[in-house]
Amino acid sequence: MAVPIKYRGGGEASIASYDYTDIAEGTGIVTFQGYNTFMSGAAAASYHLTTSDITSYDIMTGFKDPATDGSIYWNFDTSPFNLPKLIEGTATIRFLADLRAEQAATKLNFKLTLQKFSEGAVTNIGDTITTASLFYQQSDYLKNLVVKMDVPKTHFKKGDILRLHIVPNMYESTGTIYLFHDPMNRSTTISGSYIVSGVAIDSSYPTKLETYIPFKLDL
Repeated sequence: MAVPIKYRGGGEASIASYDYTDIAEGTGIVTFQGYNTFMSGAAAASYHLTTSDITSYDIMTGFKDPATDGSIYWNFDTSPFNLPKLIEGTATIRFLADLRAEQAATKLNFKLTLQKFSEGAVTNIGDTITTASLFYQQSDYLKNLVVKMDVPKTHFKKGDILRLHIVPNMYESTGTIYLFHDPMNRSTTISGSYIVSGVAIDSSYPTKLETYIPFKLDL
């Protein structure tokens, strides 16, 4: 049973505001959204998780023929927590991906892992989950991907970071993938396919990347 509830809080880093509670699990669900930034002089963009509706530097990020060895990935990080936190329950992750390929045999999926980054060390939280596959069948393929994962009881101390680790896995041929990550759900085009405010030519495709994390409540 999910009951909408709001608490006044001190901002993103303290996570004092829950989007809703799950009474059965005794958790307060916080929705984090993925986005990226690019600083002057930086070699590459960096990726983050936020509870705010802000504008991402890029609406999406693309890779041509991504490696299957895990060397290409995205790390979406929260700000360091300024209070100790405890997570446990069921997390949900939803995002939009697009596959552009040269051959009909091309297939793509993503491997998702929640991680804790603490004092320079990275620890996996629960199991890695693999999304459904995207199949290139003589046309461009755009798909909403949604997964749920069990989150074991994990303690975060002050200064720790929660990370969403995403690894693309393209197999049986080559192509280009796009991962969308814009909290403002903005318009964009890919090779003539128009995606506007989350609505594409023939269906609904939000450009947000959303991660629903269960924080334990003191009930």
